[in-house]
Amino acid sequence: MDNTAYFFCDIDNYEMLLNKTENAQRMNYRRQKYRIIKTVILNDEHFEKFKNDICEEKEFLQNSTAKLKLSEKGEYICLAVANKHSDTIFLVCTFQYSYPKFVAIVRRNSYGEKIY
Repeated sequence: MDNTAYFFCDIDNYEMLLNKTENAQRMNYRRQKYRIIKTVILNDEHFEKFKNDICEEKEFLQNSTAKLKLSEKGEYICLAVANKHSDTIFLVCTFQYSYPKFVAIVRRNSYGEKIY
């Protein structure tokens, strides 16, 4: 699996993140390396709320913020935020803030292959 993605700072919602990701892909920008240390599975209601207001403080980040930073190898150390009914996985890196400071998305097709 390719552990690279486009990370963006101060993202308001899913549509904004999707647009920035598609533009970066179209412009052939360089992707950043990441490493997932934990996956949080949100129910449908909480996942939709997360998608609509990404910059809001998140309770599930409380115990992980100190770990979510840039590694010595230059990788974003992330928390993966997912939902059982979605092909989108959010990668969250807080840089010790109480909200998602840097965010990326990874989408997979029905075969589990990475789309971006």
